[in-house]
Amino acid sequence: MNMSFNDQNLTCVATNTHRLSMSRIDIKPTGNKFFNIPSTSLSELIKLIGSTSNEKNN
Repeated sequence: MNMSFNDQNLTCVATNTHRLSMSRIDIKPTGNKFFNIPSTSLSELIKLIGSTSNEKNN
C-alpha cells in the first residue's frame, strides 16, 4: 500500500495485481510525507486490531 500525506489529505493506494483501489480522507495539516507499507505488515496490523476489538467486546 502506498500512503501519501499532503497539507489536507491522506491518500491510500493499493493493488492485488488485478484491481487498483484508492481512498482519500481529509486530515489536519501535517506537511507532505510519502511511504509504502508491505502487504504482510498490513495483514498483521489488521489481525492485531481485530483481536483487540474482539477482546473489548467480550
